[in-house]
Amino acid sequence: MHMENKVNILGILGIIGAILLIVCVFLPWIDVTASSSWLGESYTETISGWDAYNEIGSDMSYSYAPLVALICGIISVISMILPVAMNVPKVNKIFGIIALILAIVSIVLMILFKGEISADLLDLGQIGSITVSAGYGLWMGVVGAVLIIIAGLYDIIRKPSNA
Repeated sequence: MHMENKVNILGILGIIGAILLIVCVFLPWIDVTASSSWLGESYTETISGWDAYNEIGSDMSYSYAPLVALICGIISVISMILPVAMNVPKVNKIFGIIALILAIVSIVLMILFKGEISADLLDLGQIGSITVSAGYGLWMGVVGAVLIIIAGLYDIIRKPSNA
């Protein structure tokens, strides 16, 4: 009996993407940099996605984006592991569609979150300035969601292999 062991590389990338989407929530989503013209120094404070959700929540329209990214990441891990573990084409398509939708929702909310924070710049003239920008955790979440989209599309369009 000949058994061919095929590894679903894109499925594994999808799992990695889902893990990135979960982990990104606890990394910096907001970088606040204060620069002083007088002293010639700058100071940067970072705020994780989770802290932005918990502490800044009422001040931002899209403060729930980190929570949605976390939930989508957790569900996407399951949606990516099952097609890799089993080879049932109809089930794989369903999980691929679920993962694809969750990843798109995550990306849209993270981009809206980024748009809301990147508009904040306070110029203090001769004293200095305060700049608010997106941190690397937010971008890591976008990369994770893109990996999920690629793997989800593969699960949707791949042809069943004949065993």
